Amino acid sequence: QTAGFLVLRLNGLAEGLDPVWVARVSRPPVGVCADDAGIREASPGVSAERLDSVEHATGVKLPIQFRAFLQNWAGGKPKAFMFRNRGYELGPLGRFIWCGESSGFDLVMAITTWQRSRNTILHRMIPICDTDCGARSSLVAVRYGKENTGVVYHVHDSYVPYLAEEPSRLADSLSSFLAALTEPDPPTGNKQVDFMA
Repeated sequence: QTAGFLVLRLNGLAEGLDPVWVARVSRPPVGVCADDAGIREASPGVSAERLDSVEHATGVKLPIQFRAFLQNWAGGKPKAFMFRNRGYELGPLGRFIWCGESSGFDLVMAITTWQRSRNTILHRMIPICDTDCGARSSLVAVRYGKENTGVVYHVHDSYVPYLAEEPSRLADSLSSFLAALTEPDPPTGNKQVDFMA
């Protein structure tokens, strides 16, 4: 409850400011300035002009925090790569989508491919990172549109168009998702017992 009050208070103080800028410079759970996640191997952020061209080409208004995140970090892998929130555990997370100026990743193609997918679960979602969940293909995605915009989901079997398993809601916002990233638990180390002693 205290964290929720703090978010409301800070959002009130930010009223009238550019919301993308506020998200870029604020730490989770208010913004996406996630130095604590230790994002490594990231490229310089994506320019606002390039993101404007993505929105123009797709007709998609990128969620504010996702846009801010792309302007801060173009790709990279979080050091804190386990997601734990409300009893849900996911990980390890792979790389965040790398769409820097020289990445070769086409965000327009990613968005339009999911828009045209026979799996309607993928409509109105943008992939943000992959996960290592064994044999199943799995991605973390952010939702756009009028309903639940900016909500982060775990999308199961994202590459199998005929499966329509409901995605799992991970966090109410990208900043909340980043705030819930933790480093893996240290190995417990199995001690060998010498029964001959």
